[in-house]
Amino acid sequence: MSFSPSQEPQSVDARDQRTPDNWVVRDPRLIRLTGLHPFNAEPSTRELMKHGFFTPTSLHYVRNHGAVPKLDWATHTLEISGLVHNPMTLTMDEIVAMPSVELPVTLACSGNRRKEQNMIAKGTGFHWGPGAVATSVWRGVRLADVLHRCGIKSSKDGKPARFVCFEGADRLASDYYGTSIPIERALDDHFDVLLAYDMNGERLPPDHGYPLRTIVPGCIGGRTVKWLHRVVVSENESENHYHRYDNRVLPPGIDNLVTAAASDAWSNPDDVIYDFNIQSVITHPIHLECVPLNIGTNYTLRGYAYSGSGLKIKRVQVSLDSGQSWRMAQLEHPEEANLAGSHRDWCWRLWSLDVPLNDLFGCEGLVCRAWDVNNNTQPQTAPWNLSGMMHNGWYTVKAHIKRTHLQDQAGDEKGNPEQTVISLCFQHPAVVGDNETEGWMKPPRRDPQEVTTLSEKTLADPDIVRLTREEVAKHTGPSDAWVIVHEKVYDCSAFLDEHPGGAASILSAAGTDVTKVFKDIHSIMTHEIFGNYLLGEIDDLICEDTGTTMGRGTNGRTFLSPQWQPIRLATKKSLSYDTRLFRFELSDPEIQFGLPVGKHVFLRGTAKVGKSFVRAYTPVSENHLQGFVEFVIKVYGPTKAFPEGGHLSQLLDSLPIGGTVDVRGPLGSFSYIGRGRWVFGALSGRARRIVMMAGGTGITPIYQVVRAVAQDPRDLTEVRLIYANKTEEDILLREELVQLERESHGRIKISFTLSNPPKNWDGLSGHIDERMIREHATFESHDSLNHSIDTISVLCGPPGLIEKACLPNIVKVYGKDMMQMRTFHF
Repeated sequence: MSFSPSQEPQSVDARDQRTPDNWVVRDPRLIRLTGLHPFNAEPSTRELMKHGFFTPTSLHYVRNHGAVPKLDWATHTLEISGLVHNPMTLTMDEIVAMPSVELPVTLACSGNRRKEQNMIAKGTGFHWGPGAVATSVWRGVRLADVLHRCGIKSSKDGKPARFVCFEGADRLASDYYGTSIPIERALDDHFDVLLAYDMNGERLPPDHGYPLRTIVPGCIGGRTVKWLHRVVVSENESENHYHRYDNRVLPPGIDNLVTAAASDAWSNPDDVIYDFNIQSVITHPIHLECVPLNIGTNYTLRGYAYSGSGLKIKRVQVSLDSGQSWRMAQLEHPEEANLAGSHRDWCWRLWSLDVPLNDLFGCEGLVCRAWDVNNNTQPQTAPWNLSGMMHNGWYTVKAHIKRTHLQDQAGDEKGNPEQTVISLCFQHPAVVGDNETEGWMKPPRRDPQEVTTLSEKTLADPDIVRLTREEVAKHTGPSDAWVIVHEKVYDCSAFLDEHPGGAASILSAAGTDVTKVFKDIHSIMTHEIFGNYLLGEIDDLICEDTGTTMGRGTNGRTFLSPQWQPIRLATKKSLSYDTRLFRFELSDPEIQFGLPVGKHVFLRGTAKVGKSFVRAYTPVSENHLQGFVEFVIKVYGPTKAFPEGGHLSQLLDSLPIGGTVDVRGPLGSFSYIGRGRWVFGALSGRARRIVMMAGGTGITPIYQVVRAVAQDPRDLTEVRLIYANKTEEDILLREELVQLERESHGRIKISFTLSNPPKNWDGLSGHIDERMIREHATFESHDSLNHSIDTISVLCGPPGLIEKACLPNIVKVYGKDMMQMRTFHF
């Protein structure tokens, strides 16, 4: 068989040296789409088509959610369990010894061409161009053969096996990567599902799943699992995080994650993507190619097309007049694609069309569409969806005339018509890459009221810390990871473990400006959450001689600084079995801590083994307190779910009197100025009413705001607070909150709710829901008030509380506009 060899480079790319993938060899021709790490990349369509029907291994697109696991052929095993009579654990040598097949298969990412959708409105996914597709020859054993050896059985209650679940060995922030396919597809040889170990005649490379992966022909790449180590036969589809919250096409009316959660959109099995939809793309002319219009000659248009479910592409049509008339392209189909043992047509079709150049005079653009043997074809425009997946509208390349004057040997331009070359220049819709030039599609204009700190506007906070790029570049460590986005500086130290792509995603870019890649990857909701790590703003004109930082304020009598400073433990008091009140001494007994209301700080502690841990905390002490700062901190000990417990809280609990930890701040986008005035990034305003919701330790920044309102008799702002906990013992600052409510003379109303209340509990019970908000977090004449003008909501708590309880129900009670433009969460 003839197919493209791997053609891999021989050394590790310098861009990977600061990442966990610093051992993986990669082709520098691949276009990186998500910064340095994790590695997600595609070739340009020019490079892709250069090699013909089979894609070189090194140019095959890559989709990684995290670090590539280092696996060993000799020790790697595949576990097969669940609803099988004979569970098995197979070594790689045992798998290779089984009867094998070799199949040519086209893989494509469900996000192929996503950037075109993101130009309509930014969804939740990062930009893919039209290069997220490739065709390779895969060798492996049929999954059906392996499952038949194990024998499929029903569950104990008689329910039949309905799905086969796969899990990879790549440990990610939320889970190992996993998914599932219907058991009919897995058991039927007709579908050619493989457990593959070879790619293009060689063992799988690390980026493509070494030593074992699934190949599910006709399905999107997200249904294949690399680094496969577990197969489970089940009566239910996979409960893996990535199966539930990825690779779905949600209805067009669901335009943000909050609406998706409120409508329980992720649970609809009809929205799960399995098979490709039909797709075609024009690759030549390439982006910005200019073709001289020489009469009497031809130009060859080229591209690719594919469809799912093993359906053969039977026709590709090209229009030179925006779809008013169509020409039939010629399809290529090499003999190598007809491999013995393949039951269906699992490969793309490359197509070409010779066009006389004189036919291109007056052409404003090129359009293509494909048809498969079931007469499926592409829509003229594909409806937008939140994940930006399965975009398959007509691929449109626009054209314009360009006149270039010839020059004589002296370089003087000749203006007579005989010396003028007329060319037709082409522009593709959306282009990816670090050095990309714009496609004809333009990014959406953002709503000027949109709530995000990540805009090009100057921050409204007059006391924001000013920093230089040189200083940011010094902060690159695990407890010191700063990045720049739109001239704002963010300290990501406390977010490393929570980042979906792993800590290396941030550390590999720490100290640098990541504006472009951040905008390309993240949705607006991520922008808002990221504001909690706002540290300051770039000002390259300050302190040029010394490179030092300007501090907050003008009198120099506040302690906080963006640099780490030690604070010494003075006293420690137990408030309950797992909650402590820590009082720390500052370096000067007459200095104030200097934390604006609503913001927080980072504490850093170092364990005996030398590892540092960083977490965000908000003090509970009064702002005017001199020489001290106090924190109420819940200590998280080891549990079955979290065997190591909370590292920093346990470290603080064991800290002896006189011991030190480090503090840095202030951080965060939101601050309460007083008497209803608030600031969030570049936005500011005045609220008559504030809706607050908190969970667990998230009460501490909320407490700051409540206290500021209660203690100022001239602050007439009304506040409604729902504070959620599991048990009565978990409630922090209960007496203080009740006292503030009493002192506010009705302006502040606080409701406590418990998910596991005692018998004699007289507060609310259950999770925060629509009913609870309507009854306890609304104001008089609720339905007649314009909440998008004079009401804000402030939330703080674990992500599950915010995303699944608070935000979806705020939409129901207060409306979408308030949720999107006047809801701030820490």
